[in-house]
Amino acid sequence: MDNEIEVRDVITISNPIKVVFNGNEFDFLSIYHFYKYEKESIEENGTYKEIFPGIYYTPLPITPKGFLKKFLNIIKEKEIDPENIVSFKLIIENKRDFIQVYRNLSIDKYPKWDNSVTDEYELIYESGSEKGSAGYYYIDRFSRLNLSKKWDYDPGKESKYIKTTEIPLYPGSLRSGSGCVLENVFWKLNLLDIYNEKKYSLFQLEEILTVTASDERFLDICRSFKHCKELIEKMATNTYDINYPDYEQIHVTEYDGIYIAGEGKHRTCIAKRFGIPKIYAIVTKAISEQQKIEENLIQIQKPKYRYDFNTILNDCYNSFEHIGFNRNETRELLKEGVSGLQLIKRIEARQGRSLYELVTQLSHLGCANKTLI
Repeated sequence: MDNEIEVRDVITISNPIKVVFNGNEFDFLSIYHFYKYEKESIEENGTYKEIFPGIYYTPLPITPKGFLKKFLNIIKEKEIDPENIVSFKLIIENKRDFIQVYRNLSIDKYPKWDNSVTDEYELIYESGSEKGSAGYYYIDRFSRLNLSKKWDYDPGKESKYIKTTEIPLYPGSLRSGSGCVLENVFWKLNLLDIYNEKKYSLFQLEEILTVTASDERFLDICRSFKHCKELIEKMATNTYDINYPDYEQIHVTEYDGIYIAGEGKHRTCIAKRFGIPKIYAIVTKAISEQQKIEENLIQIQKPKYRYDFNTILNDCYNSFEHIGFNRNETRELLKEGVSGLQLIKRIEARQGRSLYELVTQLSHLGCANKTLI
């Protein structure tokens, strides 16, 4: 099956695979140690373990070739470890999050203890990278826009009007200045982690701004915020004053005709959400450096740290439980890849109220960031 990955007869310390989950890299040795030593997540049948939300590890028997490899390894390394050669399967039942699995192409090319050597990996599985999925917003912006990742910047700057349609992405943060009322609504409902306190968040701000841009209910929430309301009125009536000092202007960087906002994120967000055709900005031009990228191959340094898999799992299931979904229901949502407006509608259907009504109710009760039901 496409969502099952089998790996046979490998040395555990050689890191035969690497998993990327929502932009964070995890080496096989960490995954294997979690499976072997952390008991609380083992399922009832005792043969497989959930290592990430909707991703399961199960051991497989080693083949006769594996037994021979184990024997030769004992002779070569003069160590007796009955589990130094393993076979296993990954079962991936999560279409919601950004998941990649890479196969190590550098096994046996150098001493296995040499952490100074860069491993070469080949991509063998990917999901959650489709536009509209929650995982899509964990992919770096340059990759999403098919842009190079290496740039020089022209020291000269140009002040001009640019089309809002040439700014394809919403800001990833609106914490500065007056803040964002929509961000606050999702944070109060525990749907957004704005302080980076968790290892799993149901939404990213960019996803929220993107998927709600055509929904009048959420646009009304923006209009209800005094700062945004004033900006909307000024931009819509062309009375927005552009005669500010440079440091107070909107600043964008141009990458091959595509603009990404730097300063002035609130004003850029308002212009995109409310159909303002153009904005006045100070433009820095980026100049692409030539770089050679071989398709599906990446260079990753061997990691020196391990990760808390239980924290990721608990943050995921606790976040869904907070909005009324138990563990089994959450697994179905992961399997379906429910995200964006679809997830918002599921939440509102489960709670019988709109998100704005829910946060208003919680605020009146003085229990924001608490479980809804």
